[in-house]
Amino acid sequence: MNVVVTGAAGGIGTAAVRALREHGARVAGIDLLDEGDLVRGDVTDRDSIAAAVETCAASLGGVDVLVNNAGIGVPGDAGDFPDAAAHAVREVNFFGAWNATAAALPDLLESRGHVVNVASGLAIVDVPFAAAYSASKRALAAYSAALRVEYRGRIGVTTVYPGYIRTSIHDAAAHAVMEVNFFGAWNATAAALPYLLESRGHVVNVASGLAIFDV
Repeated sequence: MNVVVTGAAGGIGTAAVRALREHGARVAGIDLLDEGDLVRGDVTDRDSIAAAVETCAASLGGVDVLVNNAGIGVPGDAGDFPDAAAHAVREVNFFGAWNATAAALPDLLESRGHVVNVASGLAIVDVPFAAAYSASKRALAAYSAALRVEYRGRIGVTTVYPGYIRTSIHDAAAHAVMEVNFFGAWNATAAALPYLLESRGHVVNVASGLAIFDV
């Protein structure tokens, strides 16, 4: 199984690469950060992500699975005008996954492969100061549904909804006026991926818990 993972330089992405390799998959990671054996690529740039996916496909011998994991998050007031950071969240979390999927689609169609879109429990649970992030992940879930309907029988599509867990996205929101009790773990979400692919699931909720406390 040849797998490409975006956002592979940390958190769920790094753990996913490790877990998939431990299960015998050949994995190539894409990230903006130029680290180790990762392929540098920007999911918000059509030419950049297309070149990165092409490099991964060439090194792996094709693409059977694309894991759209790249994501960012920043806190913001839902009553204020959306700023550049909010627009960036939409571009990375939603359109970035769309770009990567479009880039990998020819290979995925050839292999009758699988797309895994990593959404978030915050696509379902409403929390304060997360409008841009939550909206981007709800949009990603809707994109998954559209892709599943349009390409049914040719590729599989799985949407994963991890619980609220400590990654760099949390660090970016560390100064928001709320306190979060973490139940989830990024390695638990990543460890589930090989089994999700084996079951060829459609929508899988692996949220391990979410609790929000006002300060």
